[in-house]
Amino acid sequence: MSNRSIYHRSYEHIQETRGFTLLELIVVCALIGIMLTISVPSFRSAFFTNPLKSTARQVVGIINEVRQTAVRNQEPYNLHISQLENRIWYEKAEEKKEDALEDDSDTLKKRELQLPDTVTLSRVWLQSSGVLSEDKTTFWISKKGYMEQAAIQLLDDSDNSLSVQLNPFTDPIAVTDEFPPSSP
Repeated sequence: MSNRSIYHRSYEHIQETRGFTLLELIVVCALIGIMLTISVPSFRSAFFTNPLKSTARQVVGIINEVRQTAVRNQEPYNLHISQLENRIWYEKAEEKKEDALEDDSDTLKKRELQLPDTVTLSRVWLQSSGVLSEDKTTFWISKKGYMEQAAIQLLDDSDNSLSVQLNPFTDPIAVTDEFPPSSP
């Protein structure tokens, strides 16, 4: 009989100590997950987005796009960089202005990158002529995607700078703090 009374007392003790049920824990975890799903992207964009780095990625993207387009179409292209207009765009090397106006607006939008107001095209370096601070610089890109070695310096409102270094062949484009690039 004594074994039964010990078992009975320990069962009563378990019933007295109440905790959370499994259902309550699942509901709380689901609510926390929903709140994180909604709030994390806004926190991430507010705290971790750097306009200078984002613009450098966009510049790399448009340069890679024009190189790939030149190889795919087997035609040379011109990449234009306007420091006064703060934009980069490309077109076929032999394309005339009348032909460009006949293109649909989606194609023209795809061929241009307007930099944000907080980031400017500071300087352009060409291996053949050194630093240029002109209004407009044009790079010729061959039908194989080759171009002259160059660097584009981007500057933000806080005087932070990044340099997009272009290699003559289809090597990866580098983004560094160094301008002009050091000789290999």
